[in-house]
Amino acid sequence: MFRRCICSLIPYVEAKNLFFNELGKPLQQPTAPLPRVLKALGEHYAPLSGGETFVEAAMSHVIQLDRSDEDSKLIASWYRDASPSSGVGGRMVLELMRAYPHSVAVREFSCRCLANICQLSSPPHDENCLAESLVEEGSVEHALGTAAMAARLSGRGRCWVAMAILNLVCLSRTGVARAAVAGGESVLSDFIFTILEAGDGDRGADLLNLIQKKHPAEENGGASLAGSGREVCIALDATLGALTGVLAAEAPENAQGISYNYEKVNYGTVDAIVRTLVLSSALLCQIVRSDGNSDALFSQRCNVVNFPDLSPHQQTVIVMLLPLLHKAWMALCYICSHTENVPMVCESLYAASSANGVGESGDHVNPGEQDEGLMGVPSGSVPGERRITSRLSRVVEAARFLVNELEGLQAVGDAELLSLQRGLSQSVMECMGRLTAPRTDVPEDRLRVSATTASGAAVGEDGSDGISAVLPTPAVLGVMEVLVSGDLSRMALATAVRLHADLRPASQEGGTCSSPSDPSYLLPQDSDDFHLLIRSVSVLNHLAGTDDEFARSANTVAALQVMLRGALDGMNDVAWLYARGDGTRKGDLAELFQPATETGEESFGAGNKSDVERRPPNLKACLSEGREAQLRLFFMQQVVLVGQIYAVLSGVLQAPGGAHTIAELNTIDTVKAMQRCLHQVYAPAMMRGKERCGADLTTTTSEETDYPTAAVKANENDAPSAAGKPSGAESSVYHLMEFGDRLISHFEMVNQPSVSRAAPVQRNE
Repeated sequence: MFRRCICSLIPYVEAKNLFFNELGKPLQQPTAPLPRVLKALGEHYAPLSGGETFVEAAMSHVIQLDRSDEDSKLIASWYRDASPSSGVGGRMVLELMRAYPHSVAVREFSCRCLANICQLSSPPHDENCLAESLVEEGSVEHALGTAAMAARLSGRGRCWVAMAILNLVCLSRTGVARAAVAGGESVLSDFIFTILEAGDGDRGADLLNLIQKKHPAEENGGASLAGSGREVCIALDATLGALTGVLAAEAPENAQGISYNYEKVNYGTVDAIVRTLVLSSALLCQIVRSDGNSDALFSQRCNVVNFPDLSPHQQTVIVMLLPLLHKAWMALCYICSHTENVPMVCESLYAASSANGVGESGDHVNPGEQDEGLMGVPSGSVPGERRITSRLSRVVEAARFLVNELEGLQAVGDAELLSLQRGLSQSVMECMGRLTAPRTDVPEDRLRVSATTASGAAVGEDGSDGISAVLPTPAVLGVMEVLVSGDLSRMALATAVRLHADLRPASQEGGTCSSPSDPSYLLPQDSDDFHLLIRSVSVLNHLAGTDDEFARSANTVAALQVMLRGALDGMNDVAWLYARGDGTRKGDLAELFQPATETGEESFGAGNKSDVERRPPNLKACLSEGREAQLRLFFMQQVVLVGQIYAVLSGVLQAPGGAHTIAELNTIDTVKAMQRCLHQVYAPAMMRGKERCGADLTTTTSEETDYPTAAVKANENDAPSAAGKPSGAESSVYHLMEFGDRLISHFEMVNQPSVSRAAPVQRNE
């Protein structure tokens, strides 16, 4: 203890010899174990003792010796006075960042240690985890401060800083909130721009190395993607992950009614995300389409690509860019979910595609070299509009390749890649649905008033407050020109067809169920898959009302007709399964339309003995309570799917020649069959369900064809109780019946003139 008070445990000369040779040059390889290195550095880290050069050399050895979780635990327990119980200086890693705030090397090395320490947090988001402890000591602010020095950081240092911020934000409870308060959105956006600008002064210069340099394969057959290209991908991936976390976090209390940070996103943030997306998509297309046919029509390159059949270099690029594109689409999906941000996204997409090279201006960029390396077409020979269309098309092309064409990722043995591919599909369809959604919910006069303002926010007292009109600016028109070109609709249809084929494999083989205890395919689809299916059909719905010829082509209508027939079979089989309980279709099928109880449980739920006793005995033996809930969910999924298909067909009817396409494929016959099923089977069951709940149905009988309307009107007059409210199934089926009837009426009205014109021709003959 006496020696500790008057002298160091390790003299400075001895400590210096651990990191420098006789000539005073830093040693490249560590000569001492990690505990001794930490002790030496802890004794002489002060500026007046060892100095910045000493600390940089020592930290270089620390990160070389940090090779395992045990090493990271030792660094995590490294406090200023080697006592975790003392809170004088906190952890030495943070103390070094405070002692040398302007030393780039010290900050880079410290962020690398922080990133590894956060990985030890188990479980994450726990109050006592290491990541949370680091956040409480100010590590988020220190890491963001280092990110603000991005222009001075090395490529490797940017990776470490980005990974430190990502781990601090994602593995702690309060890290994302502190990052948002500390201006993390703007810092991370600028960090992304700095990464894209690194190299020769032009954005994407380092990423272009991925294209221009083919890295040789390793001995084990894998590809070695090293150098600046790999560092840029890792840094962008981690930064986008942290930025997405900040955007998706709840906003602090405010008077503007903002719930999440993405609702008040800055244009610079959107621009950084979009430019990363455009650049990464172009890189993926350039490398994967390396068959010399990069300028062929996109529709002619729609082939299934098996991942193991690709070259090692292509496999490595896909593995590197898939997480990056997944995060870019996810961030853009959050932003587009707020309607006010859609015009800003279109402006950014247009700007990122129209700029010379990849940057905002071409003052310091060689446009010919940049465009030829990035897009495969020299900019000097391509008009501006064609160049914009080409770059935007690469975004859709890369998305379609990853969503529809790429298969066999399971051969890698990494389940995370499959999860990323699935998540990317969800984000792409969600984002495209937002970008293509028309503002049909706003009257034209209100949109006209909103369009006269520069910000899109309405003024005055005419009821137009809060409207965000997507004005037909050149940016919006340019983006929509690409989205309605047919590439997006092909991607949406291929996704919907694949998911629907996986939805009901048993129905493809045998039709209705044959076993009383095992209704073959009447099982609800996975919620994520069904959400993606509905989003895909919804995108087709949006595009069917535009100039997209493929969205309203015979191929699309035929595919939707198959889905409609499948839904019809499923709904018929649900009714048949209920009917066989005791032969009374109305009484049993009415259970689908029982409203929820006040406790939030569905009727005939577990623990309700009286309801169980009211079931027909055969049905009670056939259907368990869990199976009954599955049937309800399956039925509702079919209702939602049919509604989306009706919407697409309605858009096709409004297009020139749409009625002829529907008539030629006899699609309207399938619609009529669905409507007969709803009116003759489910409408009486809806009335029966209301009868069981004690609703006043004296104004209607089971023979009345307009029962749904009367039932809904009766519901509106009932007391606000659980029994008096229409169930979700009842309301959905009612609106579906109305929609189908209008669709049939519209088809007959549109198709009638062609029949009358054909009659004179037949008489002349």
